[in-house]
Amino acid sequence: MRDDKITILVLQETHLTQDHTTILNGIFSDSLLITSSLDQNHPHSKEVAIVFNKRLLGSKNEKINILGVYPPNDPTENKHFWETIHDSIINLLQPDVILGDFNFVEDPLDGLPAHFDSPNTTEAWCSLKFHLHLTNGWRK
Repeated sequence: MRDDKITILVLQETHLTQDHTTILNGIFSDSLLITSSLDQNHPHSKEVAIVFNKRLLGSKNEKINILGVYPPNDPTENKHFWETIHDSIINLLQPDVILGDFNFVEDPLDGLPAHFDSPNTTEAWCSLKFHLHLTNGWRK
């Protein structure tokens, strides 16, 4: 993160327990802040960690709302994931950015090799993206 000047990094399948997160935050207290999620029902899968590079973050008064995601691979479950977020987030603080492994491509050119993913998944994601007034950073 230091050498490549990465400010915020979202990681999937981290398998970080709260104890591991606390230890890592102690070791890297001057340079990084690590937050992690753990699904208590599936403690060895679905974990997401967000790592903040303290040296590159802006003012301490500056706020950014980040949603780190790791939806299921199955197209039907992936579609449901985006619909659930859309329905759940309406009355909550809206994220400024969504980062993670989306497990689908919005455009065939984004895949290697190029391929289409489920149109239902893409439509559910686009609906959420439109609702939150987000843009695809790769498309800018």
